[in-house]
Amino acid sequence: MSRCAALFLFVLAPAALSALAQERPATAAPAPRIFCLSRDGLAEAKALVARDDPSIRTSFRRLVREADLALDVGPYSVVLKGPVPPSGNKHDYHSLSPYHWPDPEQPGGRPYKNRDGFTNPEWWQDYDRVPLERLVQATETLALAYTFTGREPYATRAAHLVRIWFLDPATAMTPDLVYAQAIPGTRPGHTQVIDTRFLPRLIDAVGLIGASPAWTPQDQAALIAWFREFLANVRRRADEGYRNSAHNIASFYHAQMAAMALFVGDEAQAREMIERTKPRLDKAVGPDGFFTVERRRTRSLSYSCFHLYALFNLATMGRLLEIDVWNFTTPDGRGLRRALDAVARHAGPYPPKDWPFSETGRTPGDWWDPFHDQLPSVLYHAARTYREQSYADLLPRLLGDSASVDQNRLHLLCGLPLPGQQSLDGWLFHPSPASVGPGK
Repeated sequence: MSRCAALFLFVLAPAALSALAQERPATAAPAPRIFCLSRDGLAEAKALVARDDPSIRTSFRRLVREADLALDVGPYSVVLKGPVPPSGNKHDYHSLSPYHWPDPEQPGGRPYKNRDGFTNPEWWQDYDRVPLERLVQATETLALAYTFTGREPYATRAAHLVRIWFLDPATAMTPDLVYAQAIPGTRPGHTQVIDTRFLPRLIDAVGLIGASPAWTPQDQAALIAWFREFLANVRRRADEGYRNSAHNIASFYHAQMAAMALFVGDEAQAREMIERTKPRLDKAVGPDGFFTVERRRTRSLSYSCFHLYALFNLATMGRLLEIDVWNFTTPDGRGLRRALDAVARHAGPYPPKDWPFSETGRTPGDWWDPFHDQLPSVLYHAARTYREQSYADLLPRLLGDSASVDQNRLHLLCGLPLPGQQSLDGWLFHPSPASVGPGK
């Protein structure tokens, strides 16, 4: 039997899921184990949904609509990709560097050459990076819908998707990251953690379905063991390069390591990762508030918003350990807030005319848009944290109008990226036949 055919045996048809539909009492579940999600925001969102508050009604209905779509996607697995990693083992994660392109002046185009900010379409065609994001999008959407409705089919499908990617021996990913972002003709891959920046969101989604019988204690123990091994492997390979770095990838590395450490119960390691943010901010933020590394990129505004979101995740987790990243400043006043203010003054129609650095904009086929997808959540929570309404007042300008704020309020409250260009209605969410095989 082929792997694709074998995978089919694990898939739950939507009709079977519908037969399991049942409501659970809203008070039955204990507080979920979540780390990057805003706990206060989630509680507020649940209260608003429970009383059918008009301010969240549109956003909640959108979530349910997309969760219903998510019942019929996947499954996703590293073994379904076409290319075989250099190890010869399809269970190993494998991806291409997105900004490297074939060199027309070289035989066979190799070695590929860098075009910063311009995404090579090979990157999303038949490797593991896009299915991983699809997995997290689907699981997160289902888990949120389960949290707000109590409908078990959402949790059942979310648990199934997680098991396929991480736990089932026939389909699971090796808990390591050796062959990410390969550059044909130059390197077979390396431990490039920006590919796995979604994993804290996956961990939080698992926390949201923890009260469901669909996610068993055995599942939880197995996933903790997977992440404990992944955490150790990635730290061993990558920590030296990221521990003192001012780069946005270093912030996403520390956010991932902290979330995984909290998930596996290693509070000391989580504290270490979050505390490192303070000296790194000293390097990352210039006296003018702009990021020292990101200002040099071809998409400097996009990467600045991207970096802010990583720091926002670290600040959110820091609160759990009484580490204040939100208000930390260097002796000359540099920190998260100064970096936020440097970007926030440009929130509005894109691209802002007075942004002082390069911003080439999105390229054809590229959905990556942190200006609209991630900056809004940072601004929303900055308004709450600093008790400064002016941050929240920027949201209608940034998103287009007040109706767009209402449409995204649930994600804003929870501190998640907005669906935006990565909407579940878009091409990214729906699996292609090459991704899932005939057994879907």
